Amino acid sequence: MLKRVIMKLSKNDDLVSVIVPVFNVSIYLEEGLTSLVNQTYQNLEIILVNDGSTDNSHEIATKFAAKDSRIKIFDKENGGSASARNYGLERANGEYLMFMDPDDVLSITLIENLHASIKGETQIYAMCKFSEKSSDLSHELTHKLEKVTGDYLHRIKGATRPNFDIFYPWGKLFSRDIFFNDEWQIRFPLIDLHDDQVVALQTIHRAKQVVLVDTVGYYYRVNNESLTKQKITPRDESLFLYNEYELLFIRDNEPQAFDWVVRLILSEGDYVAMKCVLDGSELAADMFGKVFESNRFYAKTFHVRENFYRSKTLYRFALRLIGRAYGHTTFRKFLRLFKT
Repeated sequence: MLKRVIMKLSKNDDLVSVIVPVFNVSIYLEEGLTSLVNQTYQNLEIILVNDGSTDNSHEIATKFAAKDSRIKIFDKENGGSASARNYGLERANGEYLMFMDPDDVLSITLIENLHASIKGETQIYAMCKFSEKSSDLSHELTHKLEKVTGDYLHRIKGATRPNFDIFYPWGKLFSRDIFFNDEWQIRFPLIDLHDDQVVALQTIHRAKQVVLVDTVGYYYRVNNESLTKQKITPRDESLFLYNEYELLFIRDNEPQAFDWVVRLILSEGDYVAMKCVLDGSELAADMFGKVFESNRFYAKTFHVRENFYRSKTLYRFALRLIGRAYGHTTFRKFLRLFKT
């Protein structure tokens, strides 16, 4: 077991608010919370938003809160992860903000490493590497980091590296003014899926610097349900609303990145279409047709990857092949990079 002496807090330690949406994750919650309360950086406000759980997630959270006064539990009706994160944001008091998914695990030095890299700065966030294997987590302190600046596209492309993921809020530490400032407040849109990627483009817009901390600090637990078993549901229709959010935001705020966002939209559509092909249900067939037509429209209108959408039959065949390879970690890493 790793042994480390945790130094007493000084008066200058910044408060870090960690927001954790909780919904029916009792099987993993204890492991995730243990990694959070044992952080070497101790000045934490841990906000657990119980989003209408029907298992014993609330009981597990209560057990931890009884032993740790830094934990605050809020109960609300189920509204999805976006609603829960927004609920937590409204109650966060920290100078720095962090999000964690309740079934994931942090290295015990993660927050200390991220905070040290951006302490005292504004309009900035730091991010660590993630892994789909818990054994890859590094519990060492590190000073290996790189600051990415420049214009919007340069920040996005510069922060897109192997094992870093700019599209999700977890594994990052944000200065408070990224989400709260006099001009606007960033919140997660209340759509069923893809809400975190909408916010990703907004946070990069607000951040003048993105700091890459060279440590594997976040274990991202992959759904044990393989892609071949995932089913299309009406929630997947939120893809089209997500597309509108993205394009409107970029058009109004960062128009030079418009083509890049179109490519991102196409990639997200391809993923949903791949799920449709492997599902094979009547609902999936209908959704596949909608995604194909949507992607073909964007590709033709903006002259991006037009050849990929010329034939629905070839498109379906290509996605079936990609779907069979998707279960391999290396292939998923390649697709994350290809997305940008």
